[in-house]
Amino acid sequence: RLSLRKLADEGLVDVANGRGSFVAGARKLDVIFYCLPTSVEFDQLERLLEKHINKNCLHLNIHLRNVFNLITGRETGAPDNVNKVVIVECAPEMTYNIPGLYNFIDYDGYSDLLRKLMPETMETMNGGLPFYSYTSQLAVNDELLRKTGFPMEQITGDFLWWEDFVAACGKVNLCPASFDWKREAKWPFNNLYCPFFSLKLHETNSLEALLTPRKPYFEGYAGRRLLEIIGDCKFSYSQEYPSFFEGNAVMNLSQSSWITVQNKKRANINVNDLKIIPYRLKGKNIINLQTNNLHTYISPTANTEEKSRIWKLLQLLLSKSFQKEFCGMSGSVSVRKDLAAKDYAWYCDEFASFMPTAGDIIIHNQVFSRSMKAYLTALIEQYKFNHADKNVILKFMDNKIQQ
Repeated sequence: RLSLRKLADEGLVDVANGRGSFVAGARKLDVIFYCLPTSVEFDQLERLLEKHINKNCLHLNIHLRNVFNLITGRETGAPDNVNKVVIVECAPEMTYNIPGLYNFIDYDGYSDLLRKLMPETMETMNGGLPFYSYTSQLAVNDELLRKTGFPMEQITGDFLWWEDFVAACGKVNLCPASFDWKREAKWPFNNLYCPFFSLKLHETNSLEALLTPRKPYFEGYAGRRLLEIIGDCKFSYSQEYPSFFEGNAVMNLSQSSWITVQNKKRANINVNDLKIIPYRLKGKNIINLQTNNLHTYISPTANTEEKSRIWKLLQLLLSKSFQKEFCGMSGSVSVRKDLAAKDYAWYCDEFASFMPTAGDIIIHNQVFSRSMKAYLTALIEQYKFNHADKNVILKFMDNKIQQ
C-alpha cells in the first residue's frame, strides 16, 4: 500500500477505493495549444495531432486556440487546475507574461533531441524549443513581369537594376512591388529584411559587417537603396492598396516559403505564374530564416507522469514523421537536420531556393532586437507616410543602432 501511495503521489497510478489501481496515463490530459491559424488550418492540424497522439498512446486532448487571443489580451493563457498545460507557438519577436514556463533540460532525450536540430533554429529558443521555420526570397508574378518587358535574368540581389525596372513598370502602369505592412504591428520592419540583407551583403561582401553593425550602417549604399525601393513600392495594409498576393504588383521582395502551398488556395492569394528568384552572393543563396518556437507552461498541480507525457508530446512534435507532414502542409522548413528536400510535399525545382543547403548564407531573423525593430519601423513609416527627409531618416537609423 505504501508503494502504491508513493506511485500515486508521483502520478504514475491512480488508486480508486474498492476498484484497485490503474495506470494514470490512461486518463486523458487536456492541453491548450495556442498556435498561428495562418500556418495550417485548425481542422487539418487537429487531425494531424490526433493521428500522431493516438499512434503514440499519449492520452491527450489537444484544444487549439488562436495565438492572437494572447496578443490582443482576450485570453491570459495561464495554466490552472483544470487546464494544467498550455503550449504557445511564439514568433521570434513574441514573449508572453504567462506563469509557469517550463523547460525539459533534465529530461531523458533532451540533449539527443537538440543534436538533431539545425543550430540556427536554436538561437532564439528563450526557454522553449524550436518548432518550424519559414525562409524568404524574392517572388515575381511572371505574367506581369512579361508585360513590363523587363528581363528576369537582370534581377539580382544588388538592385542595381531597380530604376530601369521601375521605369518599365511605369510605362504599363503596374506597381513594381508591394510589402505586407500592417500599421498596427510593432515590427513590420521584418518584411524589409530580405532586400536589406542582400543589399548590405553586396555592399560589404561581409556577413560579419551585416551582423555586427558599425557606423555608417544604414547611411551607405544599402540603406539609401532600401529607402529608394520603399519609395517606389506600395505598403499593402488595407484593400485600398495594390497587393502582390492579389495579382496587383509585379514583385514581393520578401516572400515567405508558405506561398508554396497557399498560393491560389486562399481567396486573397492569387499569383499567376509565380516565380521565385533567390537572393545570391558569389554563387551562394542568401537565406533569411525565421523560426517559431514552442513555449510550455505547466501548473504546479501537474504531477510527474503528466509532465512526462508533455515531454513526449514535444518530442513527437519535433519527430521526423510529424515534421515531414506538418511542414509539407504549411510550406515551412523543418528545424531538424535530417529532412531532405524530397521529404517536403511542396518541394520542386521552382521552390528549391527556399530550402537551406550546405554553403548557403543563413541569416536568422534576430539580427536586431525587438526594441530596435520597433524604432526602425517608426522611422520607416515617417519616411514612407509622412515624407520625412531621406538623409535625416538614415542618420537617425544609424545613430540609434550605435546605442
